[in-house]
Amino acid sequence: MINKTFKCVSLYFVVRVNIKFETSHEREVVFYILSDHIFFFKNFTPFKFIFPSDEENVFYIYGELSSLFSVFPVEAKVRKFVSPVKISYVMLFQPKLIKLPKEKELDMMYMGTEPNGSGKIEINEFLEVLIEYEGEKEKAIVSAIKKTIEKSKREFDEIIRKERIARHI
Repeated sequence: MINKTFKCVSLYFVVRVNIKFETSHEREVVFYILSDHIFFFKNFTPFKFIFPSDEENVFYIYGELSSLFSVFPVEAKVRKFVSPVKISYVMLFQPKLIKLPKEKELDMMYMGTEPNGSGKIEINEFLEVLIEYEGEKEKAIVSAIKKTIEKSKREFDEIIRKERIARHI
């Protein structure tokens, strides 16, 4: 008798990208500021709409991303984990997580399909960012996040300076 075991292999690729923030500000202060999910997602990701949840450290994000041939909506449930050495945003991408206004739902009829998948964004104490995603439209999602971070990275010190002033840090 031959015993064969098969390992279930995902149909999707895992896409990983590493980015390092360089700053003249104190790392501890920048790390503290980046742990604010509203600040991080509005300034460093293409997901500009952030909705609260009843659960602690859970929120929802929405954005419209584009691929080579279409624009598609992206919704995700995000759980935030913060430790002294790492901030993790674990994301579950699914359609229909958020109740959108009627006019937005009509717009979505003309867009591409929403992706399913899971991913995470980790920021360590050395201000290195790891973006990881597995699921539908993996390259489009990861490259959209990477492009937004790269664009914001050019003005990183200025963004942090303004936030320090606003928070009196």
